[in-house]
Amino acid sequence: MSHQLILYNLISKESLQGGEKFTFTEEERRQRQLDAYRRFHQSPKGKIATYNWNNCEQGKTYRIKHRELIRQKTAERCSNQNYIIQKDWNKNNPERVLEIAKKYRESPKGQEYIKSLLNNEDYLEKMRQYHKKWSLTPSGIESRRKRSQIQLQKLASKINLHPEELRIGLLNWSTLVRIRDKFECVVCGSTIKVIAHHIFYKIFYPKLALNKNNGISLCKKCHDELHYLKVGK
Repeated sequence: MSHQLILYNLISKESLQGGEKFTFTEEERRQRQLDAYRRFHQSPKGKIATYNWNNCEQGKTYRIKHRELIRQKTAERCSNQNYIIQKDWNKNNPERVLEIAKKYRESPKGQEYIKSLLNNEDYLEKMRQYHKKWSLTPSGIESRRKRSQIQLQKLASKINLHPEELRIGLLNWSTLVRIRDKFECVVCGSTIKVIAHHIFYKIFYPKLALNKNNGISLCKKCHDELHYLKVGK
């Protein structure tokens, strides 16, 4: 169903009351159309439709043809007073923004939207490529470093070790596992970028974090596939 037909149905439903149609002025009709369009784009179906449009050949051709118009509309939206107020509020209230986002993810609408994204292979591949590029930027490297420190502190507190002791212990554990497996991936036999992987994740099973029998050697490709499938929970 096209965007125009969906909008027509939404406006027609709102225009009915007691079996009779209201007559709107051109300005009122345009405002109702914009409101319906905005609600549709904020819904899970609307977001998926927008994503599909942006990635299809017709959408790409449209963006190239009307590039200047799109830039102009984007500049107008960014200069809108309501947009500026909302952006400033988000910047000044990060905890509240995270709380709202968490509530949305846990709501039925949020769950439906997340499921629709997880079933979209094009979206998943696009996010993998984006994350791969972002992880090599200074902000991505710094984010990974901070996240690793936080995880190390949490894990160390669970097994009564100092974070630095645990870090050295994990390095020794990784070396012992790879020596045992002769620095070869146990899945494909590759010897390129071999790393040690916890069979049972150390986050969920902290007492097995330094157990040599809880580790296998994997190449980067097989390791990434295992983490994507979330094996070990």
